[in-house]
Amino acid sequence: DGELVYRIISASIIKLNDKEFIQAIIHDISELKEKEIALQKSEKRFRDLQSNIPIGMWSTTLNGDILYLNKAAKKMLGYNPKKKVTDLSILNIYFDINERDEFLEQIQEFGFVKNKEMQFVRKDKVVFWGNISATAVYDDKRNLIRIDGVVEDITKRKEVSLKLARAYEEIKSINNNLEKEIEEAVEKVKQNNQYLLQKSKIESLGELAAGIAHEINQPLGVMSLSLENLHIKTISNKATPGYINEKFKSIESNIDRIRQIVDHIRTFSHEATSVSLEKVFVNEGISNALLLIGAQYKHHNIFIELDLQESVGFTVGSKQKFEQVILNLLSNAKYAVEEQALNHSELKYQKKIIVRTRATKKQINISIEDNGTGIEPENLQKVFDPFYTSKPEGIGTGLGLSIVYGIIKEMRGEIVIDSKLNEYTKVKISFPRFPENK
Repeated sequence: DGELVYRIISASIIKLNDKEFIQAIIHDISELKEKEIALQKSEKRFRDLQSNIPIGMWSTTLNGDILYLNKAAKKMLGYNPKKKVTDLSILNIYFDINERDEFLEQIQEFGFVKNKEMQFVRKDKVVFWGNISATAVYDDKRNLIRIDGVVEDITKRKEVSLKLARAYEEIKSINNNLEKEIEEAVEKVKQNNQYLLQKSKIESLGELAAGIAHEINQPLGVMSLSLENLHIKTISNKATPGYINEKFKSIESNIDRIRQIVDHIRTFSHEATSVSLEKVFVNEGISNALLLIGAQYKHHNIFIELDLQESVGFTVGSKQKFEQVILNLLSNAKYAVEEQALNHSELKYQKKIIVRTRATKKQINISIEDNGTGIEPENLQKVFDPFYTSKPEGIGTGLGLSIVYGIIKEMRGEIVIDSKLNEYTKVKISFPRFPENK
């Protein structure tokens, strides 16, 4: 039927009754032959794979004699891939011969080496980087008879790695310098902010100078009148011990009031260098601010209505900065009501500022509302921008609300402004609340 078969025949001639015959034994070896052919093909594929694979493959003795090099290994070492390499020892291709000793120690101890990076020397003396993996081969008595391994040329990768390492060091150096520059810039910004804060504070004091004079003149007037009355009573021998004691108490009380005002001015104007947090009782802070401006606003016929809820608790931050917030907002309200007064007669318009405090379980709310000129809707988004001001040139710096915003954010608070042109402006502030009894 045309099928190809394989047989083994053993035959001989025998004679029977003077006749010759051929006697033969036939063995069917088709299956065995097919396996032999398949094995030959497999061996050929393996040899082709070894020869053509782009990774170098090699075998050496323990002494360094080369038993086998595939084409890639020959090419890697600078030899003709098609020719046999003779008289070459593995010891001749190490750039650092000491690495051979380390390599053998690992092989003998562990039986393998994995991904060991070493430098080798080509035939033309060019040095290249190789990545070696190898395994020990033993005989039946566990004697190490050869070392089989693979090698990959990683010169380009190593060059890139070294460049990356150098670049990393450069970037690290740049980052260190940049961090230093950023730290210096941040410190400079802090100093500038501190300068602007102090500048705004001094401007507030300058604006309040007349009001402070009124605050001090009032107790001075009372003291002067008391001394004059004492003088008259003493000359006329009508000064009783009770009367004298009463006048001295009055003078002492007014001296104490002047001392409080002066001390508060000194504290308020002092540049704060400490970053420590302190309890800020908002009602007390509002009262302290009014201590500096109450007489001045009264002198300008500005009515300040206080609606301070008791036991609102305290927040955390800087007392000085909080008072500066209140003074800046009251100053803006004063300007707004005085501008509005220019458009009305005194009989029809009462300049008014309302200061309220309210507390929820977790929050303290403060509002400062005036019935002044208000803010145009398109300008509401700009009022917290540094150096923005709606006041005429020469009046104000535009730093007020910008600094107010920064202080409130620093104290983890929020600020919102609601306004209607020619009717009112209401500034609402909220801070985290801590109950007073804790």
